[in-house]
Amino acid sequence: MKHGKKYREKVKTYDKQQVHPVEKGVELVKSCAFAKFDETVELAMKLNIKTNQSIRDTLVFPHQFGKEKRILVFAKGAKADEAREAGATFVGDDDLIEKIKGGWL
Repeated sequence: MKHGKKYREKVKTYDKQQVHPVEKGVELVKSCAFAKFDETVELAMKLNIKTNQSIRDTLVFPHQFGKEKRILVFAKGAKADEAREAGATFVGDDDLIEKIKGGWL
């Protein structure tokens, strides 16, 4: 597969065979990003344990993944109350339309 110019330029900046500490690895990943979006990162670790030993642990990330979902409903009266009960983030009518026209959200 033929790679693009940006990719070829970034590959020249590091040695694939060299082992890096975690901090340096993260810096390399950030500096070698060439796509216009947040790229996926894979991690391979050598733990120097025997094959009959297993590792069972969990990892908690400091931030949530994905985007927070917000639901906006245009309704009046009983339907507006029903939308709030169902979990809508924003409920309104003409006033909400004016806020959106004004640049809100």
